[in-house]
Amino acid sequence: MTRRSPSTTKELKSIIASATITHSVHGNDISIKELAEASGLAIGSIYRVITTKSDLKKILDDHCEALFNAQVFAAIPAKLSLRDRFSLVLTRIFQFAQTNNQAANYLAYNGFGQSSLMVKSCVGFAAEGQKSGIINQKIIEYAYPIIWGPISAVIKGGQSPISNTEVIDESIWAALTIG
Repeated sequence: MTRRSPSTTKELKSIIASATITHSVHGNDISIKELAEASGLAIGSIYRVITTKSDLKKILDDHCEALFNAQVFAAIPAKLSLRDRFSLVLTRIFQFAQTNNQAANYLAYNGFGQSSLMVKSCVGFAAEGQKSGIINQKIIEYAYPIIWGPISAVIKGGQSPISNTEVIDESIWAALTIG
């Protein structure tokens, strides 16, 4: 059974993204027919915004990153030390993984694009730490994989991220600050 086509492209993309990540952690193993069934949309409506697999990937990336950014990068108090800001963001990432499990799994398996707020934030964070002498200067270009790698492994492993926050926090911080 199909429903009436959404009136806006944004709404259509949101429905498609939600249905896809519910069905597939990677997003590339769902057919248009399966997507139509999962979303309740007509095939023609789906083709309004998706003509290739890369269109679907972009919709999924944008959708999951928007959910992530809204929760993880919400107002961060400037008065916090670099270390405390790091811990706050890490805690928010794990809270996001609990409240938006499917989007978190998608991001854990697919990562973030180079122009994403997550990558820019990791590099900016490392650069700020390097200027203040806290973070090893050689780390800046590797900041994103050093930070996101262990986090994504915990999410992929299906473990309770909240119970692992302190251990992961200390491990990543040690990797960033090792001289």
